[in-house]
Amino acid sequence: MDYLIDVTTIKNFSYCQMIPYINLKYNFYEPLTESMGQGKKLKPFEAANNLKLPKPWKQEVKIIDKELGVSGKVDLIAGENSFQILEVKAFKRKIEMSYHFRDQLLVYSYLVNKNIGKVVKAHLYMGGETFSFDINSYSLSYAKSLIIKLKELVNKDDPPKIKPVLAKCKSCWYRHVCPANP
Repeated sequence: MDYLIDVTTIKNFSYCQMIPYINLKYNFYEPLTESMGQGKKLKPFEAANNLKLPKPWKQEVKIIDKELGVSGKVDLIAGENSFQILEVKAFKRKIEMSYHFRDQLLVYSYLVNKNIGKVVKAHLYMGGETFSFDINSYSLSYAKSLIIKLKELVNKDDPPKIKPVLAKCKSCWYRHVCPANP
């Protein structure tokens, strides 16, 4: 593979493996949604201040890992010698329904840990509510496994074998082109 996979693609992979397959194989992408638009207006510094994250703060840090073929823009990196990562989402969601955002955050943590320095904590700030995760060898290993699984998927010609979940599929923007659509 001679291109970089964006961390957002890994987030989508965690939500449904078919989405990145459709994106990368059909070059078909969901247009900007209200949630995405609202997210672009957020100010991570405000969330970092509310959370009392250690300074200095670096906002929208682009990280490229050519070895793994992954890139992404971290909303905020806090600290000097050990780091905390912050991912900010516009709308409040139940954490049980937000595992794909958590996975996105863990992959950012992995990339920062590998390319900048030790990450000790990661925060998911959704609509004013915060969920924090300790970063350890298990979470870093899990994040790397997501990257590897996605790379395996995009190197295959056939779509992934998934079991459609009606609750997700009925509101999915990709349902009309999805090979697994029920």
